[in-house]
Amino acid sequence: MRILAVMNQKGGCGKTTIAINLSSALCRLERRALLVDFDPQSHATVGLGLLAEQYDLTTYELMMDPAVRIEDAIQHLDSGIDLIPASTVLSGIEQELSDRLGREERLANMLSQLDDGAYDFVVIDCPPGVGLLTFNALLASSEVLIPVDASFFSVHGLAKLRETIEVLEDELQHRLAVHVVCNNLDTRTHFSRGLLDEVEKFHRRRPVFSRSSACRIRCGYRRVHQLVA
Repeated sequence: MRILAVMNQKGGCGKTTIAINLSSALCRLERRALLVDFDPQSHATVGLGLLAEQYDLTTYELMMDPAVRIEDAIQHLDSGIDLIPASTVLSGIEQELSDRLGREERLANMLSQLDDGAYDFVVIDCPPGVGLLTFNALLASSEVLIPVDASFFSVHGLAKLRETIEVLEDELQHRLAVHVVCNNLDTRTHFSRGLLDEVEKFHRRRPVFSRSSACRIRCGYRRVHQLVA
């Protein structure tokens, strides 16, 4: 089972859209995918047509009460995606767990309840910023997907997130495979081409990018094939 966190410190760079579409594409490729909404904004939940208020168990309850079974919180959608919804109360989790030991590993412990063959992929839609939720997602994951749009702040968020990942790797010996996706990039402009060059130099691997909506769908689908191969 591969666990992949979708994150960037900057908001609005396409994290949730990528998390939803990646999960959907995996299902179309007949891979079993679980999408974990780990953002208090609950956009992945809303984007799949659900309201967190309808459910008694969300990522908040799973983080707060280790006795809650993860299987009881999973929603099986008609699209084939399985979802653990989020709610706005998740925003207070950092204060509520401030004095708890092992609080950074609660998501990892939660996902460890899953049977080995239950899913091929777990996709975690993370909140912007760096905090307890982000550290939980990083420690629970084996891979990180970082969306970057054509803005200075997004690239800056990439650099800061890479620093955070390096600290985790050095301090906790937790190794992560890092993937960068240049999202909504128009390579006809000098700025976008320069940004792409900088990302490639920084990351040392060629990221995915697209010039139009049709191309974005084709490139994204090819990327999923590469990811699951």
